[in-house]
Amino acid sequence: MSCVVGIIAGDRVLVGGDSLIADDSGDAVVRRDRKVFRKGDFVIGYAGSIRGGQVLRRKLQLPSGRIGDVAEFVEGKLVDQIRNLFEEHGAIGENGGNDTPILLAYQNRLFTIGDDFHVGESADGYDAIGCAFAYALGSLFSTGHLAPEERVRKALQAAQNYHGFVRGPFVYEWTGPRSEHLPVPDID
Repeated sequence: MSCVVGIIAGDRVLVGGDSLIADDSGDAVVRRDRKVFRKGDFVIGYAGSIRGGQVLRRKLQLPSGRIGDVAEFVEGKLVDQIRNLFEEHGAIGENGGNDTPILLAYQNRLFTIGDDFHVGESADGYDAIGCAFAYALGSLFSTGHLAPEERVRKALQAAQNYHGFVRGPFVYEWTGPRSEHLPVPDID
């Protein structure tokens, strides 16, 4: 249960996510371990399985430097590695599926990895995953005139306002060198 949002902004991508972990019964806790994090040149956001997120953070090996055909890499080698890691470390879902939807940003590209490990890349320049993704997408659709930081913040606020399984504090990460980015202040 989560909401993770990404938006392409020129040659970079901003990804933001909430901090709530909840189960189907409604029991919930705000966690310190982030659902949005940098891993080398990539920014990864996840929803769903906490174990899947831990495997992504601790076990996933990503190349450094430029990647030739990014879509080919994500759809092939990366998805195969994630599926194998999930199987090896107890994070694979029932029926061999993916219980950890993933939002993956690299340079100025934004991908989703879905429940059957399919890879998607939205034509809109933004995307969202998690239980409140539709609220976030509606917000992103209506805020095209705003700065990327404000759009992502508003999308997460809309998700929090309309879905009981989304809660701040919100966390944010940009692709690209850290020195180019100031933190996005949270105004919950």
